[in-house]
Amino acid sequence: MISQDELKAKMEAYPRFNMVKSGSGNWVWYCLWAWFSPMESVCNIIEIGTSHGHSTAVLATLCKSRGGKLVTIDTNRNGQRIAHDFLEYLDLLDSVELIAGDSLEVLPDIVKRFKYQGAYIDGYHSYRQASQELRLLAENIDLDSDGFIAMDDVNYVHGNSGGDGGLPKLMAELKECGCAEEQTGQAKIYLTAGQRLAWLERKL
Repeated sequence: MISQDELKAKMEAYPRFNMVKSGSGNWVWYCLWAWFSPMESVCNIIEIGTSHGHSTAVLATLCKSRGGKLVTIDTNRNGQRIAHDFLEYLDLLDSVELIAGDSLEVLPDIVKRFKYQGAYIDGYHSYRQASQELRLLAENIDLDSDGFIAMDDVNYVHGNSGGDGGLPKLMAELKECGCAEEQTGQAKIYLTAGQRLAWLERKL
């Protein structure tokens, strides 16, 4: 598999990389790459929030190296076109399915297509949306071995949260149930297999 440094150099060589890169670019290396790359059993991943394809490229590289598939969802069709061109440049399109639509509308079908072992949530940052996404994913993703769900922006109320407490409210619930750990300094979490039931049962 390509190394982190090789992939980073290849991505940064893209002529329009300034358009693609995330404002929190280090997160894709310190957390996504660091968490997912050692988990060799994680082949198929769902991403909510394609944006312009920065995190998508990292996850797709890992999926491709394992013969798996990344399915990435976003409501922004223009952003997905930018991501498409970036993924094409990186020769990753054969391992990615780009889906334009609301995650809560398309996820029920998507989770049935493959056996997924991981997911990354970075879409609409409201408590309502993210908690419903998380429930759908946690109930359908194979989390019994190395699989887990990562989530971004959990330490502050995002501008697109809709005023319902956002991800900090969800994170507080997850921590209370022992379902999550936050990456210090990066404000990210991952949901481990054996800890998710308490939160799911709370939601019943």
